[in-house]
Amino acid sequence: MKTSYVCLAVLLLVGLSNIAQATFPAPIEPEVDYRKSPEGGVQFSAGSFTDLGSQRSSGVQTQTIRPCEWHYWQFQTLSLEVGDYINLQMNASVLVDTVVVSPDDNLELYIQRDALPTEESFLWKNTVATVTPVDGETATGSCFIEIVCDINDAETEYTYWIGVKGPSGSAAVNYRWEANQRKVVGPARLNGVDQGATRFSNPVVDLDLANPSMQVGPTERVWNIFTIDPNQDSVRDYIYFAFDYPADVSQQGAQNQAGAYLTFNISDIATTYEIAMVEQANYLQMFVAYGHLPFNTDITGAVYSQENEAEDSDVNCIDNRCYRRDNTTNPQGYPANNGVGYSCQCRPYMFEGYLTCEVLISPCNMEYGQHWYGAVILPPEDPAPMDPNDIDTESRFTVRVTANNPEKFEMAQNVSYFGSVQSRDDFIQFSQWRHFVFHTDAADITYSANSSYYLWARLTDVTNGRVGLYVHKESGLVGNVRSLAGLPTINEVTDEGGYYDATERCGCYPMDAWCEACSSCNAQVPKCHFVEGATYYLSVRLLEELSDARLPVTYVLTASVQEEPQPRELVAGVPMTSFVGQRIQDFWRIDVPETADTQLMIEVYTDARDTEIWAMALADYQPGLDCYPEPDYYCRTARDVSAPTSSRQSCTFVIEVCNLQEGPLYVTVFGGVPSGDRDPSGYLNSDLDTYYYEPVYYTIWAAYNTPMALRSGVQYTETVVPDHYNHYYILAENIEQGSYLQVEATNVQNTAGANGFNVFVNYEVLAGDCPCYDNLFNCTHDTGDITCPFGEDCEYPYTAVKQLYPTPRSVESCCRITVTSCHFRPGVWYISVLGKNAASPKEGGESFDVGYVLTATIHGPPQVRPLALETTETYWVEKDEMVHYRLATPSRALRENFDLIVRLVWAQNDCNDDDDVGEQHLSGGLTLRVAHNTLAQRECYDYPFSCTANRGSYSYCYVVIPSCQWLPPPYFLSVGGGPL
Repeated sequence: MKTSYVCLAVLLLVGLSNIAQATFPAPIEPEVDYRKSPEGGVQFSAGSFTDLGSQRSSGVQTQTIRPCEWHYWQFQTLSLEVGDYINLQMNASVLVDTVVVSPDDNLELYIQRDALPTEESFLWKNTVATVTPVDGETATGSCFIEIVCDINDAETEYTYWIGVKGPSGSAAVNYRWEANQRKVVGPARLNGVDQGATRFSNPVVDLDLANPSMQVGPTERVWNIFTIDPNQDSVRDYIYFAFDYPADVSQQGAQNQAGAYLTFNISDIATTYEIAMVEQANYLQMFVAYGHLPFNTDITGAVYSQENEAEDSDVNCIDNRCYRRDNTTNPQGYPANNGVGYSCQCRPYMFEGYLTCEVLISPCNMEYGQHWYGAVILPPEDPAPMDPNDIDTESRFTVRVTANNPEKFEMAQNVSYFGSVQSRDDFIQFSQWRHFVFHTDAADITYSANSSYYLWARLTDVTNGRVGLYVHKESGLVGNVRSLAGLPTINEVTDEGGYYDATERCGCYPMDAWCEACSSCNAQVPKCHFVEGATYYLSVRLLEELSDARLPVTYVLTASVQEEPQPRELVAGVPMTSFVGQRIQDFWRIDVPETADTQLMIEVYTDARDTEIWAMALADYQPGLDCYPEPDYYCRTARDVSAPTSSRQSCTFVIEVCNLQEGPLYVTVFGGVPSGDRDPSGYLNSDLDTYYYEPVYYTIWAAYNTPMALRSGVQYTETVVPDHYNHYYILAENIEQGSYLQVEATNVQNTAGANGFNVFVNYEVLAGDCPCYDNLFNCTHDTGDITCPFGEDCEYPYTAVKQLYPTPRSVESCCRITVTSCHFRPGVWYISVLGKNAASPKEGGESFDVGYVLTATIHGPPQVRPLALETTETYWVEKDEMVHYRLATPSRALRENFDLIVRLVWAQNDCNDDDDVGEQHLSGGLTLRVAHNTLAQRECYDYPFSCTANRGSYSYCYVVIPSCQWLPPPYFLSVGGGPL
């Protein structure tokens, strides 16, 4: 009778309280659901490894598992060493009298260290497939798992759990498994000596600093005697060797070993193949790993077909942090990035008539405490399918491990060292670096508790090429050998991809300071990063040689600890001189008194067209680069060696009235940075190629500016700093009724394609843009709502003016502003000019002063003719001109409630061929205006009494002012040539 097992039936029999135990392995108690035989775990047989067939076995373990069940088996605690591996095979059989099987009847095999495996937590996993029985036979499936990389030289005892998950179908499954402890196989002949049984008992060849190489061969790949499956036990197809490079844990030893790296080389390759030498290389490869045996599953095929929780931690037992030189890379080029690129393996290539390849462990990936292991896979007899009884091809080769420890030169405070570096056609381009050690706790370096210090390093006298200087502080970890200075990697610098590609680095941490030069440059570790008493590494790297250079690139290197200077006093109106080097900051301080309507201008001048410097200012705090607050104001000189006449050797910034506060103002002058370099703060960015062979001398001066007095009708030739104001004022005293003010800015000049400029006029208050200033009139005089760009309403004190103008734009050539007689009044009128420039120092652009000619003129009033009541005035007027009258109004008219009637007659002559008369006729005749208390001007007329005399009105018109609208005199009339 056939028996079917269904998950639902089992659950009903166990009961609801045991559902979790029947379906999920995670919380299962071992006493209930795991099998172990005998008590204490599966025991392995004893025995020594003396020949190819030596192994220690768990024996065959059998059990039947039903749907939804989990079985657990525990290995005994095993004593393993590198060179051992575990081969576990499992077979599964479906009972003959069961129902027809399906893929749902497969078993799942899991392995975990020191804990029960689950579907979510395991190290290895494989599937045991089942098939349908045929002709009464038992259907059998099988799988295997080999544990190789998990065995490392940091541990000696291992406990493994096996988990077997039952089928998800309806069939019960018998399974059997067996685990065997085996060893890899060593070379048959080593250094000319036959190894005999040693190749089985001690297969991993030990190398060290005293014995760094081995000559292997002739030796052959041994055939797996345990099974005819070529994928099993393929770990025995390798020759393994171990290299011990212990770390010197002393402080001095760590410094001596800083920058150490290993190279694994295979050469002198020969096989018994009757084929070309290059083709032979296709069958030998070398692999490297740290702490465990390397093992390449890409070559061995299905050995690790099982899944793995970490996917790559043990599926492929090769490190991915090496450089390599082999047939896949250009041997003369620089290797790929260790952080991104190549696994630690290489395939030989033809180099100067020899087959060779090399793997390099960079200083940044050096490990200590365990061994580095290498493996060379031996070639098969034939690329065709292998014969189990055949002996494979013999091979010979030499393996050499080289420990490279770059020399470090001790430096002293303020002592210059002459060095050189030369290009080599060498795979190991670390040889193109020179390393130095600088101890900041030396006896000749003293520190004060009240001072700050920084590390300053300088390259000078560079000849025959270009070099880079890199500075990095020792990590401080005893025995840490990764402290050499070098370039940062892409992942270590978050600046849109980093400064450099990581393939170019030698040091293992982001550098603290660096510079590059073909003549001279400075590198500075600022105060907030400098550690007093620490050890710093300085490295000089060859970047570029002259194409025809026959001599090495030479340089002079100096390092010192410098005390941060105190700011010097800067007095307004007194020029001060000093000098500054590349990346060096010079500090100044100016005490600002209480001021009113005063600007502060600071200018820096240097006679150096090929070098740029920065000037920056901040109230209450010293501004600067990294470790200092960002400035509120700054500027830089410009450099353009291709067009020397356009170079600006000075720069200026102005602190406006509303921003100038009483108290200390700190100024910093900074030596510019070269092309492509950025300061750590990010706000200074120069695309110029700054040259700093010598320090740059400069002059700095500060000046307080108050508005300049203008005389009416006098022209002033001035310049204005971009994005700042020049302030002026003109005093209007004893002006007559009808006077007006006219401001003109002409002859605007700018050498760098400026956006233009703007002119502002205001009454009794400094003129300019809000929120710092107000303005009644400006060159762009658009009408509309008045709002500040910052969202605050501007407050204009001159409320009598009805049209106020919004935040200005700029004009390019000239402008004229007229304050008409209806707006013009006695008092102080302020005028300002704002320079507008397309470039901005904040984006690294160059800005240039804007030149202009400014004229302010107070024009007198027009002639006013008297006009009495009940009189007739015959006169003439030009087109677009006006004739003004003052009405003599007797008091009797007010007492007796008279209406006022003013009549205008246009006496035109149609027979007159005069052009003016014709134009006046065509333009609309004459206009009569009546105004109270002010001249009846066109631009400020707001009284509702006016009329036009033209042909449409029969050449006359009149204005009636009823007595009820009379106001106290005076009244003014005007006759204008043209329409309203």
